[in-house]
Amino acid sequence: MTDRDQSWDTSSTRSLSLGIRHASAPKRDVTFAPAFTYPIFGDEETIFGYRNLRMKLDFACDTLHPTFTSTHGSVYPATTETKADDIKELLQDFVPTAFENVPSSSSTGPPFEPPGELVEQYNVEEKQYGIWSTTLENAVARQIIKNMQIFVPFFIEGGLLLDLDLEQTWSRWTIFFTYERYTLPSHPSRTFYSFISYSTAYQLFYLDRDAPSLARSTTPTDFIAPPISTLFGHVPSRFRISQIVVLPPYQSAGHGGRLYNAMTCHARSRQGYSEITVEDPNESFDEMRNLNDLEWLYTHCPRFATLTINPDAKLPVSKSESLPIASILIPQHLLESLRRATKLHSRQFYFLLEAHLLSRIPFKSRSTARITRKDRASDPNDRAYYFWRLLVKSRLTSHNRDALSQIDPEERIEKLDETLENVQEGYVEMLEKLQRRHKRYGGTWHAVERRDEVKEWWINDPDGKVQGMLLANGDVNGANGEKAAPRKDRGAKRRIVDDEDEDDEDGDVAVMGNGTGGKKPRLST
Repeated sequence: MTDRDQSWDTSSTRSLSLGIRHASAPKRDVTFAPAFTYPIFGDEETIFGYRNLRMKLDFACDTLHPTFTSTHGSVYPATTETKADDIKELLQDFVPTAFENVPSSSSTGPPFEPPGELVEQYNVEEKQYGIWSTTLENAVARQIIKNMQIFVPFFIEGGLLLDLDLEQTWSRWTIFFTYERYTLPSHPSRTFYSFISYSTAYQLFYLDRDAPSLARSTTPTDFIAPPISTLFGHVPSRFRISQIVVLPPYQSAGHGGRLYNAMTCHARSRQGYSEITVEDPNESFDEMRNLNDLEWLYTHCPRFATLTINPDAKLPVSKSESLPIASILIPQHLLESLRRATKLHSRQFYFLLEAHLLSRIPFKSRSTARITRKDRASDPNDRAYYFWRLLVKSRLTSHNRDALSQIDPEERIEKLDETLENVQEGYVEMLEKLQRRHKRYGGTWHAVERRDEVKEWWINDPDGKVQGMLLANGDVNGANGEKAAPRKDRGAKRRIVDDEDEDDEDGDVAVMGNGTGGKKPRLST
């Protein structure tokens, strides 16, 4: 095959525009561009064989039924070896309903209603929104997903389409849709809907090593797997968040945070779900998730707000003994009970716990210059900071055992200290964002203030009297509304999230970097 003439190449990203069309209110129409097109048009994101190519993929605002149109000038003269790309064929697998002869809007039939149950309503700048939840068993929901699944490769790097033909999995997929609700002067008694965002979550059954063993037959050959429908509530399962897409025109308004909170509220209200996990989160999603999870813990879980480092903890006499977390915090079984009650994955829970414990230490004590005497420092806040560093170092060492084994002991200490500083800076940044969010919405927040500026209170637990502090009151609407910088523009210094799938075994944390090529291994935080 001969090399084709690159002068006939057109950027698929720049030549394609997406739109949400409102048949009854054209002034509401919005147009935007895809972030990625390589899953459809190849790694180079180019289309060959057309001059002045322009493509439009419009979606009905309610049913999301797509309509594809294109215009172009001259077409590359086909030869036996080279011809212009077949655009319809390239798009067919991603948006098949764009080429089906069916009505493009529900205006031709009964008024549209979002499928499922209305689980939340909220207002943003005097506009009304609602979030609906259902499963793929709902035929209307399946059709909407089929219509607009192309948003996944357009806006989620590496995102995959759902296989809507696997009927046996329909009941395990939970779908959430966000729509704006509005009326028109010409139809004052009718409610119209405009799509904003959607998300998907999958029920993933797993073996909980800490749960009581499941009863099983004494004869292995007698075991017959029960129907999936009978497992819910009896076998541990994870609520695995798979995808969240907020269309670009509606981003930075808190819709993503609202949608995430609706999903986690749904999972916490269902007895059959034991944990909430996320499938391969990107950095911007993790930032939103961390803020919303930490805020939820402060506003809905008073026990979490009382957790504090014990500045009078005693270190083991023998170096061979490990430092148990119970010597720094409340007993481990109470921590684990709290984690299970919140349904947070262990990695996420202890990540937020470290950030919270840091927030309890005054800024003046967060300096290595003040802990030269380690656990014998005279100031209890200085001792608390020393123990906090030990706690984080213990986790970092466990998560990066392989990487640390590749470097000399002296470099190992240096690398751990360097990573710990990055972790601390990331926690401070997250806590400051949470404080700014509450100031924006008029709430009261003390998570990053000095300890002596927070009202103290006491609680009782089975192991004695535990001093605690109420760190927050009030509530907040929406997410933080701040866009994260693209990954390539963000230095590793503030990177405090793990990209690996949380459904992997705990402790099997991927190490960033392999120590080859003369580079030191980077430690996962």
